[in-house]
Amino acid sequence: MDDSFSFGGRKKHRSSIRPRRPRRSEPDPPPKHAASRRTISIDGRRVAFGAIGLVLAAVSIWGFLHLEGSGTSGDGSATGAPSGDTADAQAKQTAASAVETVQSLYASDRSFANVTPRELRATGSAAAYSARASSAADTVSVASTVEGVGIAVQSSSGTCFYAHVIPSGITYGTGSPCTGEAALKATAPAWPSQST
Repeated sequence: MDDSFSFGGRKKHRSSIRPRRPRRSEPDPPPKHAASRRTISIDGRRVAFGAIGLVLAAVSIWGFLHLEGSGTSGDGSATGAPSGDTADAQAKQTAASAVETVQSLYASDRSFANVTPRELRATGSAAAYSARASSAADTVSVASTVEGVGIAVQSSSGTCFYAHVIPSGITYGTGSPCTGEAALKATAPAWPSQST
């Protein structure tokens, strides 16, 4: 009998049976920590770009403000000197500080005779004291007598501010020359445009 025949049909030869191929499996999803690394990486970039943007904005604002305050007006002309009101305020502040120092020295000695430029410099004041004429808002011309002390301070606006310190108080004025000697003649109750 032929082995190749059977009642159920042809006998399958082993050689004709194809081996089963394993099914292709889907690739494993990346681990969760890899996705979080990507998210952190993207977030890190956003933070870095945001920080760079903030720095650039701050530099731009600083540059704008620096140019505004650097002494140029809208038409490009230099305005390095302070305005008249600002310059006068600086000179008045220097004179007022000098008056306080004079009053302090008078209170300790009960005499104006010893209130000299040298004694005023020894107090550590930021202003420069001299018997010569004042030439700037940080220089004070001083003249003293037994009766009082004259203070003169030159503003860059051109006005010289006088203060005459006497035992009963202070009198004020403006004028020329800008010397403590001239300030001894000041008689006004206040500097011009000063409320007190």
